[in-house]
Order: sequence, then C-alpha cells, then structure tokens
Amino acid sequence: LKWISNGEIALTFMKKWESSKWNFENKIKLLEAERMRSLGFFDLATKLYQEAILSSEKHKFVHEHAISLEMQGLFFVSRKFNDDAKISLEKSVKFHKTWGANAVAKRIETYVTKHLTNGNSTES
Repeated sequence: LKWISNGEIALTFMKKWESSKWNFENKIKLLEAERMRSLGFFDLATKLYQEAILSSEKHKFVHEHAISLEMQGLFFVSRKFNDDAKISLEKSVKFHKTWGANAVAKRIETYVTKHLTNGNSTES
C-alpha cells in the first residue's frame, strides 16, 4: 500500500509537467501501467506498457526504452505469458547494453535463460 501511495504521488507530481511530452510522456505511461497492474486492470496495463515503450523509442530515451521493455516483460511473467515475457526481456537486454547497463543486461539474460528458455517455466 505504501508503494502504491508513493507511485500515485509521483504520478501526480509528474503530470504537472505533462505538457512537455518529449520529456515526460513515457515516464507517465510507465507509472500508469504499473499503477493499473497493481490495481488489477491488466488489459489497461498492457496498453500503457506498450505506449511507454513507443514513447521512449520515439523520443530516443534508450535507457527508458530498456526499462519499459523490462517492466513489460516482468508484467508478462506475472501473468504467465512466458513467450511475450521472453520477447520483451530479450529486447530490453539489447537496449540496456546500448546504454552501457551491462550488469542489468546480464541479470536479465540469466533470468531468461533460467526461467524462460527450453521449456522452463517461471513456476520452477
């Protein structure tokens, strides 16, 4: 409950700058996606993750593109959509490496190999 409250405060704060779509649109979409996920509105969360990814790509925020893909992938894992999770997480690895977050990329690669490859399940 504390984290939801903190997220809602951050979202309210960021929306004050919403007129600067170039800087804040993808961040707001990602926070909204996480909020919808936590409230159980999974279809809306799916849509918002995709909008965050497209916005960060459009505005050339490579690091936020990587983070949005990673968060989408983790969302898919939580929903047991393992094929979609693997695709999102593997894409996130590419963008994490692009901006030099090699340790994060390695962590995700290890997770994908252990849980989402060769018939492995996130339930193991």
